[in-house]
Amino acid sequence: MNKKYFANLCFLVLLFFLISSFGCSTIKSFVYKIESGEPDLKKRVMFLPVIDQANIGKGLISYINADLIENLNKSPQLLLYEYSKTPLDLVKRPPGFGIMAQPELIEKADDLDMNAIISGILNSIEITTKKKGIWPFRKSCWVLETSMIMNVVDVISKTVLLSHLESYEVSFSFDEAESQNEKEIFDQALKKSLPFILKRQASHLIECLGERPWTGKILGIDNGTIKINAGKNIGLKPGHRFEVFARGESIPSAEGRVFFLLGKKMGEIKASKVLEKHSLAVPVKEGAFLSGQIISSRH
Repeated sequence: MNKKYFANLCFLVLLFFLISSFGCSTIKSFVYKIESGEPDLKKRVMFLPVIDQANIGKGLISYINADLIENLNKSPQLLLYEYSKTPLDLVKRPPGFGIMAQPELIEKADDLDMNAIISGILNSIEITTKKKGIWPFRKSCWVLETSMIMNVVDVISKTVLLSHLESYEVSFSFDEAESQNEKEIFDQALKKSLPFILKRQASHLIECLGERPWTGKILGIDNGTIKINAGKNIGLKPGHRFEVFARGESIPSAEGRVFFLLGKKMGEIKASKVLEKHSLAVPVKEGAFLSGQIISSRH
């Protein structure tokens, strides 16, 4: 067999395997990084403690938060900031469906130059009875469903980027249920459910944030030099370019939240001097640049 033909065949088989295993979006990201030669800028993300509506206690909630944080920290695209206060300490009203997009939180995250907020809620465990098995051997059993909602809110646009529900069911025969007390049954259900739910949720959070372009803002302008809220801590290097947009229209929602759209593109800038948490930039082309305008990474 011709060596060149064999090499081409091996490449096609490998490419098919990669597409089948990881999906088109992953391949696009992989190819893009090879072509660009530059890594994506890290997103600064505020992580809020998960709200315990299931009343499982501080110990298990601490485990949930620690597990999510550990998995999120594995992503090279994220720079995680753990916020010690629980979301309900920061807002005047409980969240609808666990979505924490209240102005108080957005303002706090904006002050800290965050790109996004992650929040979540562990729902109350639901108990139902079902018949399982093959007829005529079907038997009634208790089914405990554990579910968790995780959300991502964009700080710049104040919009919800992700609101994802994961659930897991654990069944107990009536005989099993009668031989144990309620706490033992709940503990077993959580032990089986939580690892699956947490792994899936972390994967969705990383994917959601990874797909978004990095956005920030102009902090100020002095004699043509533009100060931006991006620095070495997110991987910025001199020469990196950003598109600059005016703030667009604000759209109030039925729940009272306000969403902001991107406005007209004002031009492009590039980083000239990179410091730890912010940088100085200069225009690529002259434009009407103003403090507070949105910047979006071109890479």
